Amino acid sequence: MQLEIEKIFGVLSACFSIIIHFLKIKESILLYRAKGKYTSIPIYLRVENIIRYFVCSSWLIYSTYLKDKYILICNVVGFIFFWLWLILIFFLYFRKINCVKYFMFLLLSILFIPGIYFMSEFSLYFTGKICAVIYTISYFGPILEIKEIIKTKDFRIIKIRVCIFRLLEEFCWFIYGFIMVNINIIIPHVVGFIIIFISAFFWNIYKKRANPDRLSNRSVDIMRNRAEFSM
Repeated sequence: MQLEIEKIFGVLSACFSIIIHFLKIKESILLYRAKGKYTSIPIYLRVENIIRYFVCSSWLIYSTYLKDKYILICNVVGFIFFWLWLILIFFLYFRKINCVKYFMFLLLSILFIPGIYFMSEFSLYFTGKICAVIYTISYFGPILEIKEIIKTKDFRIIKIRVCIFRLLEEFCWFIYGFIMVNINIIIPHVVGFIIIFISAFFWNIYKKRANPDRLSNRSVDIMRNRAEFSM
């Protein structure tokens, strides 16, 4: 019975994670196409996508030692998605500014996997803690998103469909981690669930208060920039 429950939540967790990877990349690409420049991608989305690359990389190595196919599959997909995104942003950004710092960052992203692999050889316990910490840090992006919606009073900044998928993702990974008795999976996903729930809470509040005649100019600009796509 436990094996069946483990399989169900493992598959669900992996599927929701892949969906989130796809939605984040799609949102970035559509935002770039809407304005035709790198700066049109909001800072919170750029930060989150960059950190999620390191999240996927670290969990990818950790999952090979755990021999966990569910964690492995979803993070292989995420690694590919976010690596291609990093390359895309690098070339878009590099054409305008010859940024050595960004090149060094890209180099760091290449060296990150062998670094995590080396630490895994040293201590699997230590590697699990690194994965948990980096995953928790990845929610700095959603926190910036919450800050933006409070500042602009524009509920459309938060994509409620993405929030719903992320809540389901965090819940499924929490249950899966509980079944596997792995604290490195449980804690970061509890934190993630709380932050995403807060996002959905503010979305609901400002949706009820929404009045197009009272929106700030900044809020109106954001709405116009996003008018060409929906999540």
